[in-house]
Amino acid sequence: MRDLRRATLELPGFDRGLVEVGAEPDAVMLAPAEVDAAEAAVRAHLAAQPKPLLSRPYDGYFRQLVGLKKGGARLAWVNAFCDERLGARLATDLVLVKDGGDCFFNALVDLAARRVLWLRVNGEA
Repeated sequence: MRDLRRATLELPGFDRGLVEVGAEPDAVMLAPAEVDAAEAAVRAHLAAQPKPLLSRPYDGYFRQLVGLKKGGARLAWVNAFCDERLGARLATDLVLVKDGGDCFFNALVDLAARRVLWLRVNGEA
């Protein structure tokens, strides 16, 4: 069954400044198995926290996944948001929001290691 809250984006002009991976990663398309691995890594990372980072389940978020390659490493940038009004843009536009609290977060996943390198939950103004 297709997950209607998840989309993979291919962004050749992706603003590398959005993702703290160092200089010049290349955008790549993620394979379905890589998307599943990235999501499993984020779920495991969230479950391992001593205190919940989010006020809703991970699968309740809309998720955009962008593939990146830096050196030989394949990475997945996960951009997550809960605002239903933005859901229509899921597969077409990268959704970027300042503030918004835990309705918005993103993570960077090392696909080979299947682990989260960092996860950042937005703050509130």
